[in-house]
Amino acid sequence: MDAGTSPFFGNFVSLRWLSLALIWVVGACFLAGKAHAAPLSASDSLVSQVAIDSTPSVDAPDVAAWQAAWENYQLDFSHSNLDSLFRIGERLRRARLRQMLPEFEVLPDSLQRAEQRWWQSTTRAEAASDDPFLTALRRRYPRYYDLKYRPEVSGLSDVQQRIPFGATALSYLFIEGNGYLVRIDKTSAQAYALADATAVARLVAAFQRALQTDDVTAYVAAAAQLYQTLIGQFDITLHEHLLVFPDGPLQTLPFEALLPSSPATAPGFASLPYLVRNQAVSYHWSGTSYIETLRNAPLEGGVPLLSFAPPTAQPGATDRVQMAQQALEGQILTGHDATESAFWREADSAQVIYYAPLIDTTTLAQWFVHPLQPRLLVLEQAVASVWPQLTQALLYHGGKNLLVYRGPAAPAADGAFLRIFLAGLQEDRPMLEALHQAQLAALADPTLASPRQWSGWMLVGDPRLALHSGLQPRQWIAWGLGILLGTGFLIGIRRYWVRQFKRRYGTD
Repeated sequence: MDAGTSPFFGNFVSLRWLSLALIWVVGACFLAGKAHAAPLSASDSLVSQVAIDSTPSVDAPDVAAWQAAWENYQLDFSHSNLDSLFRIGERLRRARLRQMLPEFEVLPDSLQRAEQRWWQSTTRAEAASDDPFLTALRRRYPRYYDLKYRPEVSGLSDVQQRIPFGATALSYLFIEGNGYLVRIDKTSAQAYALADATAVARLVAAFQRALQTDDVTAYVAAAAQLYQTLIGQFDITLHEHLLVFPDGPLQTLPFEALLPSSPATAPGFASLPYLVRNQAVSYHWSGTSYIETLRNAPLEGGVPLLSFAPPTAQPGATDRVQMAQQALEGQILTGHDATESAFWREADSAQVIYYAPLIDTTTLAQWFVHPLQPRLLVLEQAVASVWPQLTQALLYHGGKNLLVYRGPAAPAADGAFLRIFLAGLQEDRPMLEALHQAQLAALADPTLASPRQWSGWMLVGDPRLALHSGLQPRQWIAWGLGILLGTGFLIGIRRYWVRQFKRRYGTD
């Protein structure tokens, strides 16, 4: 039998061409994934852009200038100027955040003096290429420059491209007492005018009081009115994932605990029609920060968990970090072993960090100094207003998710809700799915049904990330096609040897 008539040779040739075809398909899928992940340029925007005559001439952290730009711009919310308005809002958010960031980078004296002069100057250059200070800073301290001075912000088209299918983004903005909402999904965007900030702040305060006192009647009234003010009055269709960019009085509001409808009677918390029953809710400071979080590569390898609870932590903190250690395994620092130096020495290689001590404005800087890249940072005791800065600290070093407790009281001492959430992480569910399932499970448990028990935890970052899985969609495609190719090759080999066996032994 010659090579040209050999069954094995024929199978080998066909398999070889099949292999080449599959490799080409895998490469095309990879390149398509790369192209899809690339940010849109201004000319590619899904929403047409127009010149903004009233914007400031500099892209500096001038909050007042960007507020005036928004207020002076033609607020007709038309499709043609919505992207421009959104970008002004993103610049305003960034300017506000810059004012809240602590001093964390130790710059040389020459750059410190140059930075002070730049902030005091009234004629700042708009781009780093036009300013010697910004040029030097970008070259020598690129991360610091990106965090505090990089001029680019994301537009509507960028957010639309990166939010997942089945998600709705709600971007709130309060300027000089006026409130605005921009609703975004994959295919459309609209803007609306809200009630004034003072009225919203009063509703949020009433909601927080009812939440803290477990007053069902007052809670129903406040939660239903807040939902109507922030979402319901605009007849907005919400997808299953709600991504909120809060501002002003909404920064500590748990949207998942709002009530889309007000029941005639409220016998208890367990039966209320919370938003969380149909929507999973995550948060971020802005659309720009959200996209930057998605671009960070998740940490691979390292310690699965680092739990930290010094003697100064809240009552029950030691039990909760031990519970976390039992659920995820890893390293635990408690009692006299829980020193700050020991924590920072081990934290840079931890996939999940459970940090029990208080974090406030006086301790923020250390989170920028130490290069942490966790997939999840859990903070059970933090001043609620510092979560935007903590999010930027994670972004600064490449971290992914922040789960911070913003409730009116300390977390439940027994950690019952956290136990459900950590079990979901151990099953390798995405972060948001694990949190949402824990919230629904809490509603079904009479001892956890009060929103005080389950609505305090706020997930900020990349909600689709799982604890163990690091594969992106195109990687799953490549692995799937590789397995298919290997299976086809083995089937071809098996058929060849079966035919050889039949020929030699004459079996049917």
